[in-house]
Amino acid sequence: MRYRFMSGGAIGLFVALAGVIYWKGGASARGPVHPQSNASEQIEALRSELNEVKRNSAVSLVLAQAASQRSLTPVASTQVAPVASAPAPTATEQTEEDNAATARRVEIEQAESLDRKFAAEPIDSEWASRASEDAKRALLSEVSGDTSIKRVDCRSTWCRIETFHESLDSYKAFTQGSLLGHQRQLWNGDVTATVRDESESGVTAVTFITREGHHMPMPDGVQAAASAEGAPR
Repeated sequence: MRYRFMSGGAIGLFVALAGVIYWKGGASARGPVHPQSNASEQIEALRSELNEVKRNSAVSLVLAQAASQRSLTPVASTQVAPVASAPAPTATEQTEEDNAATARRVEIEQAESLDRKFAAEPIDSEWASRASEDAKRALLSEVSGDTSIKRVDCRSTWCRIETFHESLDSYKAFTQGSLLGHQRQLWNGDVTATVRDESESGVTAVTFITREGHHMPMPDGVQAAASAEGAPR
């Protein structure tokens, strides 16, 4: 590129000089120089013209170089940074999530099976009425402000208790203290509790407790599995 810039400047200088010579020749053609003309003035004028030609050639060269620099300057490309995506779960994490989801589904199915068995049992009116009041009184004496007793229903051999808790921690404290604690006020019976719903507002749970001297019925799926295990081989 530098070789082409220098050649262009030289060509420009040559053309300029040719123009001066042509102009001088043309002046001679128009008529002879007056014999009275001062030779030194003509020489000085010629030098000025040559200097002007050099300046014009230098300016042309600078402009050509600047244009070349602009054409050769790389244009910065705009690159969009890739959006970081959430890492995919590992095989172990996926397995743990699947196992937890399966366990939760089985837990709900078993709890719903107990609901059906409870609804199908006849009601012992005398015991059910007394047991419901005893359960309400015992639980209300122990629960804190973040737990409320929503409903207590009793049949012939067990009771169903629905509670609401402000958080999962308050539900755990309820089960450990009011249902399983050594100082609990409820009578001694088999107990099972299940979280039925969990949301931002709180936790809804259902507890079953059997009448003293009776055992908790087994959910349908668990009962079938237990029967299969106990069968002779």
